[in-house]
Amino acid sequence: MKITFPAFTSLRRTVATGRKLFTVVMLTALTIFAVHSFSVFAFGAPQHRAPSPAPTPLERALTLERNVNAGKLDEAHFTQTVSALLQLANAPNQAPRPGAQDTNRSTPDSTGTISDAFFVRALAHAAIAQWVGHANNGITVKLSAEFLTTANPPAWLAAYAAATYDEQIAYDWVRHLAVEGKLFSTDALRSEVLLYFARARRMGNPALEATLQTILIKMVDAGTDATACRALWLAARRALRPAALGYAGLAPDSNLLLYTRNAFHYKPNVCGVHVSWAYKPGGDILSVPLATGTARPLLRGRLGSGHVHGMDLWFDADRLVFAYAPQPVWPPAPQYELVWPKPERSNACYSHELRETMDPPHLYEIRDCSTGIDAIS
Repeated sequence: MKITFPAFTSLRRTVATGRKLFTVVMLTALTIFAVHSFSVFAFGAPQHRAPSPAPTPLERALTLERNVNAGKLDEAHFTQTVSALLQLANAPNQAPRPGAQDTNRSTPDSTGTISDAFFVRALAHAAIAQWVGHANNGITVKLSAEFLTTANPPAWLAAYAAATYDEQIAYDWVRHLAVEGKLFSTDALRSEVLLYFARARRMGNPALEATLQTILIKMVDAGTDATACRALWLAARRALRPAALGYAGLAPDSNLLLYTRNAFHYKPNVCGVHVSWAYKPGGDILSVPLATGTARPLLRGRLGSGHVHGMDLWFDADRLVFAYAPQPVWPPAPQYELVWPKPERSNACYSHELRETMDPPHLYEIRDCSTGIDAIS
């Protein structure tokens, strides 16, 4: 007769189960240890990365401009971001001294001014221009020039409207630099100034050569300091402009006459550029003295909403004739398909309908670039 003790039997089963569990745990631990040891041997010890630094104001400004260009922002996000950037860049409102070393990068210094403040304002200006429809990014003009001067715009829009022609030109330099991917590269910035130096040599301008050579030496000394290199690049670009305007054998007291307009075209066909609806409203005729390079607008909104459609100068250069397309209502009615590319299999043309609703360009004349505007047709 076999005598069993239930408690003893249960204990023995528990011990056996525990041994099996211990074996599984040990095998799992050994496997993990082996895999980790192999990883360290093959790939090195894991590196604990420090958290990424917060983006600088200049990086945020570039992101803003690119997002507006891609149509990725709503109005609330755009307004909040551009207002914060401009408030930071304009406290106090001064650009970095060309060539000045600044170890604070794009962070506030002791006076509250950020390094790269001018560049932040430039990219904010480009973002606003696209947001309000003044850039070449579609047919819509959200805000007219008259609104900027007669209404009570928010601070960011007032700053945009207050930008002078000279500032807008320099802002455009910065935007091109950013779009080309050169804004944060010291090597690319130095390469740009080297091109300016070569151009000065081809122009036979020893004074400009000396100026650019000095700037290049400072850029080399700046090393990887992108903030200093950007300020030096801006100084070089500003030194090049009057020399380029004064080149080509023109008298020092000569004036350049040119016109600006928003170059939206409703279809990729040269046959359509003569019509009033080929471009968005905006622009002016500018007189630019070579001695200063400072542009002076001649129309200043006196002909109402519209755009300059071409101009010509009289033989004695004492009269200027130009065409002006009036656009009191813009854009045209929504049933007119003015967006390119057009929908598939669509080749609609609304020339006849638009001619009945929009005036053709009219001819005007200005005498001596200083008197009133006379209508010819």
